[in-house]
Amino acid sequence: ELHRSLRHAALLVDVGETDAAVELLRGLIADKPTAPSGVMAQAHLQLGQALDRLGYREDAVAAYQVVVAAATSDDPLQLRDKARDGIRRVPDPQEALAHRRSIEGWRALEQGDLAAADLALGESVALRPRDPVTRYRQARLLQAQKADARALTVLEAIVASRTATPPTIYGFACVDAARLFEQRGERARAIDLYRTARGVFGADQRTKETAERALELS
Repeated sequence: ELHRSLRHAALLVDVGETDAAVELLRGLIADKPTAPSGVMAQAHLQLGQALDRLGYREDAVAAYQVVVAAATSDDPLQLRDKARDGIRRVPDPQEALAHRRSIEGWRALEQGDLAAADLALGESVALRPRDPVTRYRQARLLQAQKADARALTVLEAIVASRTATPPTIYGFACVDAARLFEQRGERARAIDLYRTARGVFGADQRTKETAERALELS
């Protein structure tokens, strides 16, 4: 169960849900104080890395220091070395700001505050114009704003950047683009994208199932 939670936290970070990963890891650490030291050291390491990505340097260093103190003597995962590396390496504050603003924009979109989402995501894209997670969020915002043609342009750019995009986000982008092509009556392109989404290794299983259902109806 603990290892599954750690994997889930890593997945959340991979798709840009770093705030949710921090919440999960903090809860895990608080709820399992008697867990094996290696597992708890790994949780603190992931917490430090997530906090660093958000720009919360002081809290990140505190988490790394716990790892240095708690890692077992054999340390097969080299957690202590990774924590020490985290302490030494100071993240780029602009990268952290861009990541944080991307999350803030995404949360605003989830809450239906399109103006706040537009502002935050726009700032993030300006700082990191090629970040695929933020660009996907921008596409979702454009769809909410009824700017489907612009959203499709963004989604197609993500689809063309497969190697640079986390599998889960790539699958989302393929399915969203396919739906927009369907709305335009371009069934052949939609089917091609659904097939691509169905075959993305590492994508969310629900995305693959959505693509499979769409193909069955085509």
